[in-house]
Amino acid sequence: MWRGSSGYRAGYVPTGMLLQQQPEKHAFFELYRHTLSNGLRIWCVPRAGSQTVALLAQLPVGVQTETEHNNGISHFLEHMVFTGTERWSESEVTDVVRRRGGECNAQTSREETDYYIHVGADDLAFGLDWLDQILFKATLSGEKFEKERQVIINEKGGENDYIRQAWEWIEDHNLGWSTTRAVRRRLLPREDFLLPVIGSDKSLQQISQAALRAYYHTHYVPNNLTLLVVGDVSPDDVFALTEAQFGAHSAGPSRARPASVDMNTAPFHIHLHGPTPTNRGQLLMGSALGPADHPDRFGWWVIAEMLENAYIQEIRYQHGASYDVQVYTMLYQDGGYFNIYTSAKVGDLEMVRQSIEKHLDRLVTGNFTSQELAEAKAVLRGRALLNLQDNLELAWWLSTDSLLFREDHLPLADYFAEIDRLSADGIQRLAQRYLSSDRRFSVQHRPAITPKRLRPLAAASALGVASAAMLFAHRRKGTVDAR
Repeated sequence: MWRGSSGYRAGYVPTGMLLQQQPEKHAFFELYRHTLSNGLRIWCVPRAGSQTVALLAQLPVGVQTETEHNNGISHFLEHMVFTGTERWSESEVTDVVRRRGGECNAQTSREETDYYIHVGADDLAFGLDWLDQILFKATLSGEKFEKERQVIINEKGGENDYIRQAWEWIEDHNLGWSTTRAVRRRLLPREDFLLPVIGSDKSLQQISQAALRAYYHTHYVPNNLTLLVVGDVSPDDVFALTEAQFGAHSAGPSRARPASVDMNTAPFHIHLHGPTPTNRGQLLMGSALGPADHPDRFGWWVIAEMLENAYIQEIRYQHGASYDVQVYTMLYQDGGYFNIYTSAKVGDLEMVRQSIEKHLDRLVTGNFTSQELAEAKAVLRGRALLNLQDNLELAWWLSTDSLLFREDHLPLADYFAEIDRLSADGIQRLAQRYLSSDRRFSVQHRPAITPKRLRPLAAASALGVASAAMLFAHRRKGTVDAR
């Protein structure tokens, strides 16, 4: 039987540590929270009978903790911790999980880096030990450093800074295609919102092994870590095993949350003109919102569901103008924005824009039915319930709140209760506040060059080529005959 470094056997129940707290009761789960003396936070949701346990380690480390000079270092570090630990070689780090039938992986984003392992419930101690090796005992071998740098460059498509810089210049002069970049440049005027998670050729080449080690020891500290444990486990076991596994690690200096940025809430309207291989354009409309922890976020999600259904019914089913209409929010710690995106034939874009405006105005004036609101709320509840059936999905669900809400004595909002309490008057109030015409932005991509516009030029070019070929053939034939 496997024995972890903590000395606990898989399935062993520690004694003498009884929970002193009452669980935080939510509609479909109970949340237990505990913090070790070194600052490591533990969020545990027991799910009896599920037979598995998901462990997700979250660090508020990502593009927001980088600069243009070291852009990509968070993702680089995520790669490097898998190249070997004090106990396991590069090939063994993930293979020890595979041999137990488990899964493991990691991801880096603008605001966080996450590592997860999903195994059978009896492997709780193993899962904690695996995370300990990854998070605090990675060797960051110099022999692997250059190899992994090249792996990352290959992952982003090779050395292409010159292409990226040219593309960014084109986009920033409204000659490209990226409606998303056009919005982000104007809404979020801070450089890290446009820096790529993977980094650039220049920034990746500037990252030294010493800099990466310093970054690791600065950010990968217990008081910067939240551990989410969801599965067929006892909170008593989880807290005791985590204390034994991680309790000896020393806390690092406290790090302030990055300064927030003021969102640009003024309306703007942009036209992009990049050429396309088809006769289709794009349309992105929306408005600025508050940050991801804003209490109005539940209403934004309900509004998004109401609008998406209305647009699919009208733009797709009634007019057949677009296959897909997406309505969603992009929310960060600093701020967020509402998105309505679709693509359509250039000739249909104005009709699509008018449809989008019409339904936005309908919500602002309260011209919607109680059935629309009830259906949107039912969709969000049902979708959430389906996702929450899986232990790992529930861990990801909770990770959003664990990143945003660092004060563990404050209760989390109950998603289902917050959705249920939204009234028609409340939805109209939110629409008036965030989606009124004086707050809306729009980005239209109307390509300057399309196959239809190229057709006369292509025909003329083909005629010219054919004429030149005939003339050449005639002259060549005349030369042969002269011999």
